[in-house]
Amino acid sequence: MIEYCVYYRDESVIMGDKPFTWMIGRFTQEKYANIFLDAIRKAEIQSKEITYFINKWDTEKMTF
Repeated sequence: MIEYCVYYRDESVIMGDKPFTWMIGRFTQEKYANIFLDAIRKAEIQSKEITYFINKWDTEKMTF
C-alpha cells in the first residue's frame, strides 16, 4: 500500500546537519494529501525558510 505523507521543513532550524523536518499528515489517497497541503499553505504564514511537501511511502517495501 502507498501512503502519502505531508511534511513540514524549516530551513532555519538545523537538527544534526539537516533542516528540521516533521511529518504533519498521512493519507491513503493522494488527492486528500493535496487538499490538506493546500489548506496548510493557505492557513500558515508564508516564509522562504519553511516548505511543505508530499512524499510517497510504500508500506510493503518500507521505502520512499
